[in-house]
Amino acid sequence: MTMFTKAASIVGVTVVGGMIATLVKVPVVLKGKINGSELVLQKILDQILPGMLPLLLAVGCFVLLRKNVSPVKVLIGVVILGFALTFLGITGA
Repeated sequence: MTMFTKAASIVGVTVVGGMIATLVKVPVVLKGKINGSELVLQKILDQILPGMLPLLLAVGCFVLLRKNVSPVKVLIGVVILGFALTFLGITGA
């Protein structure tokens, strides 16, 4: 029974990881010009590690929850962070 429980938890964690990769989006719209060519930060991040920013966001929330931060505070923090980054022109749709 212990082996079955461990296998089920591994499958569950794998499914949650797949859901994070497909459902959480953090689009970076920050662009710049270097020597006359346009530098799009999202393309560079996708070449390094696709899905890195959603993973960092999910791991950050997980760490905060493990440190006994209230889920409501984590949610409010994510919303404030989203508004601030969008207002600054770093992320957006």
